[in-house]
Amino acid sequence: KSSAFNHAVVREELIADPAVTAIIDKWQPLYDSFANQVVGSITADINRGGTPPGASRNVESAAGNLVADAQYAATQNFGSQIAFMNPGGVRSDLIYAQTDAEGDGNVTFGEAFTFQPFNNGLDVLTLTGAQIVAVLAEQCQPIEEPGDRAFLHLGVSNGFTYDLFKDFADDGSCTAVISNVMLNGTPLEMTANYLVAVNSFLADGGDNFTTFTEASDRVSWGLDLDALTTYLDENSPVAPPATDRVNELN
Repeated sequence: KSSAFNHAVVREELIADPAVTAIIDKWQPLYDSFANQVVGSITADINRGGTPPGASRNVESAAGNLVADAQYAATQNFGSQIAFMNPGGVRSDLIYAQTDAEGDGNVTFGEAFTFQPFNNGLDVLTLTGAQIVAVLAEQCQPIEEPGDRAFLHLGVSNGFTYDLFKDFADDGSCTAVISNVMLNGTPLEMTANYLVAVNSFLADGGDNFTTFTEASDRVSWGLDLDALTTYLDENSPVAPPATDRVNELN
C-alpha cells in the first residue's frame, strides 16, 4: 500500500542556492541590456480578447490579428496569402504607457518577448480552400474544453474575412458554421491552393487544429518572434488592428 502527501512550497521560506544565484547575477545585466532595446512603437494598447484583456480566447482580438499581420508580412517572400494565430500563443498585451524608461508608445524587445514568448517556428503551408474552412470550423474545441476555451478564436491577417455562427448545444458541444469566406474581396475557392502562414505549434496540429497537418507542402521561414519584431520595426507606429475581420452572426 502506498500513499502520497502534497508539500506546500512557500516561496518566502525558500533559501536561494548560491550557485544558481551567481549564474543569474552574471547573465541578468546582459539580458537587461538586450531586453530594454526598443524594437518599435504603437499608437495605443494592443490587447487580447475579453474584459479585462486576456480574459477570453473566444473572441477576435487586436493582439491576435497583429501577430497574424506580422507573420503574413514576414512570409511574403514565400508568397503567403493568409496568416492565422492561435489565441493561447499571445501571453500579454502591448501597453502604450511606458513600463520602465522606454517612453510611452515604445515597445522593447522584452515586452515583445513577453507578448509572444514561445519561440515557435514560422511555417508556410499549402492548403486548399476547403481545408481552410475546415480549420475555421476547428475553432470549436472538443467538449471537454471548459468555459471560454470551448472556442479558440484564431487571429487572421488583413484581407481575409468570413462570417461566423457559433452554435452551442445543451451538452456544451460547439459547432461553427463558416460562410462568406473572402480573400481580398474575392470568394475563397474550395479546390484552389492557398499559401498560409502559421506558427509551428499550429502547423503540428496544436489546440486540436488537426487540418493544418494535412497540408500538401510546408516550408519553414524562421522564428515567429523575429516576424513580430521586424514588423514593429518596419511599420511603426503600429495602430491596433481592427477586430472586424470576422463577422460574428450571433
